[in-house]
Amino acid sequence: MFALTWGYAALHPRLYANARSRGLYQRNHYHAFSKSVIIREPCLRRGKPHNTMTLELPIEVTVRIDFQDYWRATSAYMLRHFKLKWLIVSAGVYLVLFFYLNFTHTYRGQTYPLLIPLAALGFLYAMLYLNTKMLFAGKKFLQHPVRFVFSSEGVNAVAPGSPGETSWSTIPKAFELKDDFLIFYTAERMYTIPKRCFAGDEELKRFRSMLAAHLGSKAKLWT
Repeated sequence: MFALTWGYAALHPRLYANARSRGLYQRNHYHAFSKSVIIREPCLRRGKPHNTMTLELPIEVTVRIDFQDYWRATSAYMLRHFKLKWLIVSAGVYLVLFFYLNFTHTYRGQTYPLLIPLAALGFLYAMLYLNTKMLFAGKKFLQHPVRFVFSSEGVNAVAPGSPGETSWSTIPKAFELKDDFLIFYTAERMYTIPKRCFAGDEELKRFRSMLAAHLGSKAKLWT
């Protein structure tokens, strides 16, 4: 900020008018006693800086799984269901009771019905195994390496015959298991991402953060 006398302003009217028209100076006030005009340098409107969007770097993972990987992930996911856990516990309890009654001879009736929960559990696992084998055989793109690209837009599976790109908003759920991540691109179909495919702990941490940020409560992750 600097001051020019009134006489200087009067002697240079064109210079002063020019400056005022271009917005270079701003007349603040005129003092009657000192007859001086306070002229300021250009003023900028100050405010809070605009929020800048943080770029989310994509995560690329190349996955090659076999049926054992797919079966491990599927069976671990099924164990999360309460009904299956209840059936396993019931089968174990009735099996112990079956052996106890047969060895102690405290019950003279038929004890074979106590094995029904165990038989049901075996039948269920057999059906689950066959169904998983059929699903794995039907997903031809899993027979080759699949490059998964996880970005702010969603999940892109790059491989011949793969479902392609799926936005985060259409992904119904995701789970973190002991050895794998399960990303469901439909209500019943999923991608199996083994943890061994990530570069290290830092990339795993970034991946968890990405799932939590885009899926929220739909992602069941380890804490």
